[in-house]
Amino acid sequence: MFYRCHFSKKTLQTVRTCGKFFFVFLFFTHAGCAIFHQRTGCFTNQDISLHYIERGKGEPVILIHGILANEDLNWRLPGIINRLSKNFYVIAFDLRGHGKSDKPHGKEMYGIQLVNDICRIMDHLHIEKAHIVGYSLGGFIALKFATCYPERAYSITIAGAGWEKSTDENLERLGTIYEAMRNNKDCTPLFELVGMRKQGFERISIALGNWYSRKTNDLDAIADLLESVPELEVKEDELRNNNIPVLLIGGTADPMCKTIPELSEVLPNNQVVWINKGTHLTTIFKKEFVKSIETFLIHNKQL
Repeated sequence: MFYRCHFSKKTLQTVRTCGKFFFVFLFFTHAGCAIFHQRTGCFTNQDISLHYIERGKGEPVILIHGILANEDLNWRLPGIINRLSKNFYVIAFDLRGHGKSDKPHGKEMYGIQLVNDICRIMDHLHIEKAHIVGYSLGGFIALKFATCYPERAYSITIAGAGWEKSTDENLERLGTIYEAMRNNKDCTPLFELVGMRKQGFERISIALGNWYSRKTNDLDAIADLLESVPELEVKEDELRNNNIPVLLIGGTADPMCKTIPELSEVLPNNQVVWINKGTHLTTIFKKEFVKSIETFLIHNKQL
């Protein structure tokens, strides 16, 4: 015998919020539990050691993760490396300041160096050109790469990010974020920027995120990196002169993607994919996300 249960809207909202909290808990606690089935490597350039993994064969695809993450959390855990490596030679690396790579201090150690590191890895692996895929901070780095090294990119994928400009409002918000990290070891302003709210059950998610971030990151180094982010700004004329195919992917519930339409209007050779109800944390786990990237990369294969 089956019984139909009726729940109030408040109860259903509580269940959904608990589910979101449970997802975030899994998201963070599984970050350090990788079992690598791919080749791993590490090289030192200009006294900075960068950790990377390789998997698959074919045209190279370089994956760039987001802030406070690493190649494992951003790309292996959601199954993206596994999917893309069926048709491509995938390289994912930990940005300086993250994961198993070195974590230097001083904002001068970041900024444009985050972009140059992609070329350094390509040179180390004897790769002349590659498809570049970035998420969140990685998306901003990928966009800057397109303007600095267009001759080295087959295509660019920018996900979980848009076109950020150094306005007074944006710079003030950025300062609040890195000063909270530097002075209080508090990532709450960053979490709020990507859509998490310090109310209800989401307070637990933020508390968990702060605990994980302090445990696995050097927040002084992350603060230095964030202070250097204005160096990654791309000017309108640089975008209009771009001839590289660009894929823009955003979650409809991700505040970091609100400038994608403006970016799409300026870029001459782009396509936009929206992931329905995708947040900054959940978009990379949606099947449409990796499928969109795979389809775009296959369409822009050079060989």
